[in-house]
Amino acid sequence: MDIALKQLLIEDGFKKKGNFLYRQGSSDGFQDMLGINFSKYNIGRAVSPTVFIYNSILDCLYLKLSATKKRPGYPGMCPLGFNIGFLFPSHNYFDWYYTSFQEIPEICNTIFNDIRKYAYPFFKKYQNFEKIIEVYENNTRGFGIDINNRFYTQPLLYSAIGEHDKGIEVIKKIKDSGYIELENQKTYYNNYIKYAIEQKRSTNI
Repeated sequence: MDIALKQLLIEDGFKKKGNFLYRQGSSDGFQDMLGINFSKYNIGRAVSPTVFIYNSILDCLYLKLSATKKRPGYPGMCPLGFNIGFLFPSHNYFDWYYTSFQEIPEICNTIFNDIRKYAYPFFKKYQNFEKIIEVYENNTRGFGIDINNRFYTQPLLYSAIGEHDKGIEVIKKIKDSGYIELENQKTYYNNYIKYAIEQKRSTNI
């Protein structure tokens, strides 16, 4: 199943990189990204694709401000990422199950067609900083936005469009809520504040 499904996606323009599949998106560092997850149960196996919006600009900035190196097997800075089922009309987590190898060709085609039907429009719509920011500001259901996203990602999104004051406001609000406890969180907070202030100064010169 793994090889057959990924081969269909590779033939449709994706490239395999580690555990994920990438496809070049628009400019501004965006890429379409898919993770194909497999689980084994007593009754059979399950497949659950995850859709991601990856951005290389945010990823590089995050690694710099957090003073960390990219972890193997980690997708990097993805401001959006969740199970494809949240794009379906049912708007819930979804798995495909199969119990025999004979089912694989049909299920592969079904998953591939659903990825094209639901994930491709999602990729096209959200390769845009402003559209992603709307998801964060509106707390769109099913898009998997949690406090970690708001602390690490939302400030970078604002800075990407030059709204550094909003980035500072968001990260300070989370700090004041008592979220910051670990040293790496403190490092990221201090480095982001410094970065945002420097960017504001440079644009005002």
